[in-house]
Amino acid sequence: MGLREKRLIHRLHAEVLPKYEAALRQETGGGAIEWQVNWDSFSNCDEEALERLERFGLRKISEAIESICIDDFGRKAVRDGLKMIYIQQVDDSSQVAVAMDEDTLKVFLNCADFYHGYVSEFKIQEVLENGL
Repeated sequence: MGLREKRLIHRLHAEVLPKYEAALRQETGGGAIEWQVNWDSFSNCDEEALERLERFGLRKISEAIESICIDDFGRKAVRDGLKMIYIQQVDDSSQVAVAMDEDTLKVFLNCADFYHGYVSEFKIQEVLENGL
């Protein structure tokens, strides 16, 4: 991992994630959802792949949650049932997945694979709705 990638990870951690946390707190009516990114799993990613984390990871997760929070039932379900979002980079696109594990949404991405490395916001929403 070079300097550019280290800077990008720092920006994602220090600037981008807090914005997503604040937006979801507002969307859920005060629910505190912790975002936990396994940054070590991204150590082999280049700058382009790291930039995809926000676009195809963070944004899709947020869109799925926003789609659930269209009414009080959805906001309450997310507030009560989702406490953490865990994101991990995987090296093989066959391992790309999304799952609910108790109160944690786990998302496994392959940001290096532009075509098959991501889970759609619709699949994330389906998993969340079934797990809440």
